[in-house]
Amino acid sequence: RVILEVAAEAQMAVVERPFTPEEAKQAREAFISSAANAATPITAIDGARIGDGRPGPVSRRIAELYLTQSALKAAP
Repeated sequence: RVILEVAAEAQMAVVERPFTPEEAKQAREAFISSAANAATPITAIDGARIGDGRPGPVSRRIAELYLTQSALKAAP
């Protein structure tokens, strides 16, 4: 949920919906998130390059915002 919160605070449009593996392979960029990993960029799926094969600006910004938010919550 932190990813959704930081994206909203940064006025980034977010759409949550199911997608197919083929749709994912067509993405300009992608990331995966979990409790253990903030926002880990995905550069390929089943050998198919995502975008230009490098983490994109949205993925990098989400990861940065997530880490900042986590640090603020952890601060005494």
